[in-house]
Amino acid sequence: MILFLSIFSCTDCEDDAIIEVNQEDIDLVTGLDIRQDEFSEVIRLGNPNILQGQSIVFPNPAVNYLNIKTNNSLNLSSVWIVDGYQRKIYQDINFDTTLNSNLYSEDFLNARLDFLDNSSSNLQINLENLTEGYYRVFVKINDAIEWHNIYKGDITIQELIDYWDN
Repeated sequence: MILFLSIFSCTDCEDDAIIEVNQEDIDLVTGLDIRQDEFSEVIRLGNPNILQGQSIVFPNPAVNYLNIKTNNSLNLSSVWIVDGYQRKIYQDINFDTTLNSNLYSEDFLNARLDFLDNSSSNLQINLENLTEGYYRVFVKINDAIEWHNIYKGDITIQELIDYWDN
């Protein structure tokens, strides 16, 4: 009985034997690309399970707002923000070869925020109503879906580095 209680009382478990995790889970965050602004150098933490190429997000970590910008003035037609949970797993997977823009559909029923029928190349999203934590940002550009992992909250870059490096 004590073993049963200890297994199910864990609130931030990292043990994948307890919680089954698939590398394609829509809410899994395996790392972050952090940046202050659109021109700053990217710092990669962990092994982010992201698919990007036509868009960038900044600042990451974000406190009150998040900017999404496309390359070459392409239109962002839709954006969805989904709760994420972080795990330091799949650190040896090459996500560039395993992920593709057809992996997830537009049916993001669990999105915390969504911006549909947008037609700009630059969008600023107010995040003030989101709680602190990890999120996945899905962006539709030219009928293809890309995604980014972000952290929302007042946290230092060093705290994020310390978490992902340990």
